[in-house]
Amino acid sequence: MLKKLTMFLCLIFYYISGEAATGGVIGYDEGCFVFAYASYLGVQSNMVAEFKASLEGLKLCAFASFFNIIIQSDSLALVLCVNSLKNPLRKLHGKFKELLHLMQLLKVSLSHYSQDVNSVADFLAKWACDYRARSF
Repeated sequence: MLKKLTMFLCLIFYYISGEAATGGVIGYDEGCFVFAYASYLGVQSNMVAEFKASLEGLKLCAFASFFNIIIQSDSLALVLCVNSLKNPLRKLHGKFKELLHLMQLLKVSLSHYSQDVNSVADFLAKWACDYRARSF
């Protein structure tokens, strides 16, 4: 039986400046850490940043040949849009299709969790936004 990977995905969005960053932690269900990442996403809307953050995490999983993934996102809006297969914005059409394709290819399920559940992903996202940095 394949082990399930869990990807905690946290997006930090500063409404005052419009800057966004993401932090992610990927590991196995039993708590075994695989890798973490942080990425500054620049100035953009919250929903665009949510999709970019999700795509970035899944692309890293695809690059590492990880399958059978559970994404736990702190964005309820993202979870509802993706699980209902409804694209929220016209300009996200390409990213939405790419996200759905990767989710199907990598056998991904998506669920919501409270941001305070994964303080590591939250810290990484804040770090990336504060320093406008990218780290894998």
